[in-house]
Amino acid sequence: LKNRIDEQIIQDRIRKLDTTKASQNVHLMHTKGNKIIGLFNCIDDYDFTFGSKMISTVCVKPEWRGQGLGRKLMEHAISSCRENGKDLTLNVYQEDTHVIALYKSLGFQPIDPPKELPKEFYFFHKILMKHLPTAQ
Repeated sequence: LKNRIDEQIIQDRIRKLDTTKASQNVHLMHTKGNKIIGLFNCIDDYDFTFGSKMISTVCVKPEWRGQGLGRKLMEHAISSCRENGKDLTLNVYQEDTHVIALYKSLGFQPIDPPKELPKEFYFFHKILMKHLPTAQ
């Protein structure tokens, strides 16, 4: 049941990505059988950071986790989403400590969110992180 739910979540996210604004870039990883095993997208964010390029919807299917694919996916996301003159950010749930450790190892550091953030950001216990490669 858990794998079916994870697969459904990934498929729902893909459908939502297809209907969002055209300026966003979606990147997918595929197995040899052409099945999606992980994904991320880059968006121009004006809700949380007021103009950064944000890496979002990062996920790897459960059966592929623990093999270094999340790190490779994030390395690809960092190089693909980087845009001159814009900060590179992401947000993550506070309780995802293993993911936070991965992001820190890739040069992301927690930053104070703008005071104007929507209440939903705090309700879901998220941390805003900014890519600061010299902080590694």
